[in-house]
Amino acid sequence: MSFAMNHLSTDITNIPLKESENIYRFLVEKSLAAFYIIQDGLFRFVNKRFCQLSGYTCDEIIERMGPADLVHPCDHNSVIETLEKCLSGKNYDSEHILKIVKKDGQIATLQIVGNLFSYKGKPAVSGTIIDISKESDLESQLIQAQKMEAIGNLAGGIAHDFNNIITVLTGYGNLLQMKIDKSDTSRLYVDQILSASQKAASLTQKLLAFSRQQPITLKPININSVIHETEKLLERLITEDIRLITELSPNDVIIMADPTQIDQILFNLVTNAKDAMPSGGSLNILTRTTELDREFILTHGFGKTGRYAVLEVSDTGTGISKVTLEKIFNPFFTTKEIGKGTGLGLSTVYGIVKQHNGYITVSSKPETGTTFYVYFPLVKNMTHEMLISDLKPMKFGNETILVAEDDDDVRYFIIDILNRFGYKAIGAIDGADAVCKFHENKDISLIVMDSIMPKKNGKEVCDCIKKINPDMKILFMSGYSAEIVADKGILGHEVDYIEKPIYYEDFIMKVREILDE
Repeated sequence: MSFAMNHLSTDITNIPLKESENIYRFLVEKSLAAFYIIQDGLFRFVNKRFCQLSGYTCDEIIERMGPADLVHPCDHNSVIETLEKCLSGKNYDSEHILKIVKKDGQIATLQIVGNLFSYKGKPAVSGTIIDISKESDLESQLIQAQKMEAIGNLAGGIAHDFNNIITVLTGYGNLLQMKIDKSDTSRLYVDQILSASQKAASLTQKLLAFSRQQPITLKPININSVIHETEKLLERLITEDIRLITELSPNDVIIMADPTQIDQILFNLVTNAKDAMPSGGSLNILTRTTELDREFILTHGFGKTGRYAVLEVSDTGTGISKVTLEKIFNPFFTTKEIGKGTGLGLSTVYGIVKQHNGYITVSSKPETGTTFYVYFPLVKNMTHEMLISDLKPMKFGNETILVAEDDDDVRYFIIDILNRFGYKAIGAIDGADAVCKFHENKDISLIVMDSIMPKKNGKEVCDCIKKINPDMKILFMSGYSAEIVADKGILGHEVDYIEKPIYYEDFIMKVREILDE
């Protein structure tokens, strides 16, 4: 092996200068790394890979362009400073990372190693370039994911306390609303308080939606009603120079959906449209029904034939290029400046649509506006009257119910509501107290308890009680995110669970439903 290497080395050194030069040129031209020589602020030599990386031809680059013509504005000053240091013979960092703007407008992240040398008798800088755009994107996504995880943890803690507060506000607000006559002017004040509380609850859910995959509860809804109820809020999302136009189907458009998630789709698409119209324009929201056929599937490469509700959101904005359209639903992809976009808006929309067994497509060209088409499976033979008939009346009871909740205000409210509907309610301030109260009262028919409490959490209390009475009915509740509750081993198909904030109508019907099982 040693002989072969020495023999090869001798052969190379004996190669004539012209042939040696051809070998080096061949290696440089065929290299996967980009090479360059810069002198007097211009590129004097670039290899084939450099041209592929930048998008320009050799004729466009050599003797015509310099680093200042390619480098991204954010790195412009540092590159000029580095070149000056190198050419002056001062010590400088020979390895650095920067961004360039390619001929097609795309941005690439490069790792560069440069050296000072003499070229045709004058100082020059030569260097090797490797495209690390993919690695840089992955690193950015990891950092963004870590940020979102931190936000998710923060949101979970905020949601818990916030949902307890909203439970009390909406609960007593509703009780007060029932006592005040509709002709009383103070009724308006209560209505405003309840409206603001509802918006606060919705805001908490939206915050959680950005940080985790929120479980959805599907029920038949009229998408026209959802848009009508959200329209005022959508108008506040856009600027005064944007005109919002809604064209809703004259017939009820019934789909199986989670209303909160449909709101999320509308908020994200409207916000996206607003950003595409910095100088104003028109924003149209349209609903209709359609039949997806085999032609649709062949054209788009996905889909299932059948009747669908269509939600269209279109704008007269700047439009989207073909290159960007291919990445538009990718998580963390954004065309906005750093700090002005998370890249989660449209990917969140895509995820919600898929959860609803739907499809989303987009049509756009630069300077001609953009239209998003969202398809939801249409519910057959469902009318508005049938939706109304699904509402069940609230029933009274006389059973004994144990309420285990460490938040005093929430516990007092739940006990008050249960007493108003004929139940006998017993309060427990934590998990250990809940077990004691259960031992002291033998006639308990149902336990309503917070999932996460001091001393013993809901799961631990449940395990203790089930050993005494395996058939005891338990309703868990929590203001934490479902993800945190699931970590405590509580969520599951066999568990009765209600999310905070608690609305007394839903709560009373849930209690009666469990007791009647």
